[in-house]
Amino acid sequence: MVGLSHAEFREAAIPREGTYRGNVTSHTEDAVALSRTYHAVISGGLGQGNLGDEALLRAFLERHRADYRSTLILKAGSGDGGLPSATALSLPRLAIGRRFWWGASDRAKKRRLVLAHTASGPREYVWLGGLLAHILDHNLVRYQELLWARTVCSRFLYYFVDIGDGFTETPVASKLVRLLNSIDARLAVRSAEAAEILEEAGLRTKVHVGLDPVLYDRVVRWGIPFVRRSAITDTLAIVPCNYRPDIYQPVWLAAADAGIRLGLRLRWVSLCDCADLPLCLRLAAQVRTQHPNHPQEVCGGVSAEEALAGTACCLATRFHGAIFALTLGVPVLGVPYAPKVSRLFRLLRLQDWLIEPERSGASGLLEGELVERIRGALAGRWRPDYAVLRQQATTHKRALISLGASCPGQIPTAGKPKIPILG
Repeated sequence: MVGLSHAEFREAAIPREGTYRGNVTSHTEDAVALSRTYHAVISGGLGQGNLGDEALLRAFLERHRADYRSTLILKAGSGDGGLPSATALSLPRLAIGRRFWWGASDRAKKRRLVLAHTASGPREYVWLGGLLAHILDHNLVRYQELLWARTVCSRFLYYFVDIGDGFTETPVASKLVRLLNSIDARLAVRSAEAAEILEEAGLRTKVHVGLDPVLYDRVVRWGIPFVRRSAITDTLAIVPCNYRPDIYQPVWLAAADAGIRLGLRLRWVSLCDCADLPLCLRLAAQVRTQHPNHPQEVCGGVSAEEALAGTACCLATRFHGAIFALTLGVPVLGVPYAPKVSRLFRLLRLQDWLIEPERSGASGLLEGELVERIRGALAGRWRPDYAVLRQQATTHKRALISLGASCPGQIPTAGKPKIPILG
């Protein structure tokens, strides 16, 4: 692939401490109260090789590291994913999910470890992960985590994540919202739909609405419209997600067949190796049985995002896979396995580029639809609404200032591509 080297790509893609500090025109009382008083105790699906979660952490640190006395990252795994240097506390049993709770003694041990690392001042618990949605077990674990966090931290920040459809129908939703109403909580979400769901559930705390932090970070860093950062190759990238693969596998395989019909090489991209890399390998093997000589490859690890940069088009199931492709200037089709994907595409006026699984009685139509969508993207008909994105980025910046960000960033216009575009 012609384009940036791996080292150059990482240099461009990872924020560095102390870079692009925007001018802050005003601070709210919220910001003044926070100003380097608190330690940030950051929770999320970190250290497990999920490139989306690790990009969220980098985006948060870029905007807020200077606002805290220190940052303590709670990692559920041992990987670092190329994350910026910061104090990290590896708690193998700590994870956003069912493995969080291992009894009172384990919770007490975690509490002592956090207190020992942040003994010099008050703490704010920063939730970078933990989607609240329709799955009862997930909501229950997040409620338990918040109960535990309240014994460690005096403030709570839910940082531009999301609220899924069906949250209010789960029995624990009302308990979680009552708990949020009773503590010093600051909440920010990345869609108006998420804010409305919280309001419907009875939340009285103000909710800030903005963008996904990774998307905003790249708007600030690279400007919009996004431009390609690598030369185009005749390759279709497919980003699966190991969530209900029985439903979504037909979409991924139909995309592979469409790419083959259009003469494109296939690149299966895993953005969370522990979950998706085996899935990518299985899908590639399945395609190989029908097309043994067609060129295809599987990419994972920390260079997985780089593997998207030079592709002609991308089909993304993972939310941050879509954001990575979009911000690299690659036309991306979305597989809406969760509402957050649909909301992103609706925001950008790209809802016609969402690919749903085949419904009963519609067999055989999916590959043809994908051929037409990919062909349209290659012909230049894929056009995000950058005016809407700029408007939402401006709203996000105002929310950052309200949350006390000392470097909310500026929103520039696009620069020139780093290398010539071929083809």
